[in-house]
Amino acid sequence: MKIVHVVSGLTKGGSERIVVELANYAVARGDKVTILAGWPVDPAFLQNSIYSMVDIEFIASKKSTAYFRIFFWVIKRRTWLTKQDVLHCHLTYGAVFGTVTKILIKTFFRNPHPIIIETYHAVGMSIPKFNRWLHSCMILLRDGLVLMATDKYWGNFIFKHPHLNTRISQMELRFWSLPKILLLEMN
Repeated sequence: MKIVHVVSGLTKGGSERIVVELANYAVARGDKVTILAGWPVDPAFLQNSIYSMVDIEFIASKKSTAYFRIFFWVIKRRTWLTKQDVLHCHLTYGAVFGTVTKILIKTFFRNPHPIIIETYHAVGMSIPKFNRWLHSCMILLRDGLVLMATDKYWGNFIFKHPHLNTRISQMELRFWSLPKILLLEMN
């Protein structure tokens, strides 16, 4: 399987560490894995712990232009993106990337690939209501959702949107089977 993880940067955060663990785990199982990071940071933070079989690409050369570059990157690399099986989005940067990909590739160009999955890492965190609402709107454009835990807001969200293939996992390494389930459902 060809899996692409999208994250803002390979910093020392917990979500970023999960991305690296998932990428290393999948490539060890024989999958082809690429990490798309919004911008480069010091490789000593986390990049040096990524297995050499994992490809790493940066969307922008600096943080200040990374969000702006998403649209152009997706247009330029759309052929490559449509050859991937799974686009796994993380954090806000990944959410925006997934939304742009859904609109451009799956809606405008009418290509069913890749499957777009998002892991929402911020369940239960103190987030402004508007930001959480905006993020939930973007999540509705996904083929699947992984929540690291659940709370009242996300419990209600899952109940209101039963069509969205959702998994709740406190240990996301169990997640690796979700892309395979979604691929089987699409065929």
